[in-house]
Amino acid sequence: MLQALVSTLSAGPVGPGDRMGLMNASLLARSCRLDGMLLKPNRPARSIDAQIYSNAFGPAYGPNGELWTTYSVVGDYVFGIILAIDVDKFDLTPSLAGFDDQSQSLQVWSGNRWQGASAFSESAPLHLQSCTKAQFCLYYTAPVIHLNDLDVVFVGESNKWVPMAAARFSNLTVSSDDAQLELEGSAGELVMISLLVNGDLKFVPCILDSTGSAVLSVKGLHCGPRKGR
Repeated sequence: MLQALVSTLSAGPVGPGDRMGLMNASLLARSCRLDGMLLKPNRPARSIDAQIYSNAFGPAYGPNGELWTTYSVVGDYVFGIILAIDVDKFDLTPSLAGFDDQSQSLQVWSGNRWQGASAFSESAPLHLQSCTKAQFCLYYTAPVIHLNDLDVVFVGESNKWVPMAAARFSNLTVSSDDAQLELEGSAGELVMISLLVNGDLKFVPCILDSTGSAVLSVKGLHCGPRKGR
């Protein structure tokens, strides 16, 4: 599983290495759309600066082990990915992770098992501990989008390694009372989108139309055809 995750986060080619008849289709599907298009981040995952300082100057300067970050961009919004391997204990802040846009409030949650989301800021760091190769620590971050009386956080496709990939979501537009997320993929493909609305986890099924597209509207929590297509 870790190999599949790292291959996807490398933002390079991804291919199965199993023998014929022994491929894990569900694991492969975590890396791509139904048509095989890879769902990868905008840039390859790489070590945070503090890890490099720790390797060079000692553990007082950063985490032990491997601590990588990357992100995907949809519209004007950045969705972060954090992977920790062989990290005993470390407090990670947005600035250390490279997600230091102070204009947006961030939420963070575990990609290993859903346990809810929490604030992620310089004063509320992510507490990483006991991250191993067998039990690696995977986390995602997203901005809080404010719509009148709603606070919305797009979790995305929770069954993918990169849940908010630009190859799936071509745009995210926000107005005062709605946010619309545009989807791409195969005609007839079912895409299940997760999002937090005022802290409650919601699921919206989207079936892509004959052009392989759809748009999710937060207002009414529904998915339909994209206008003009």
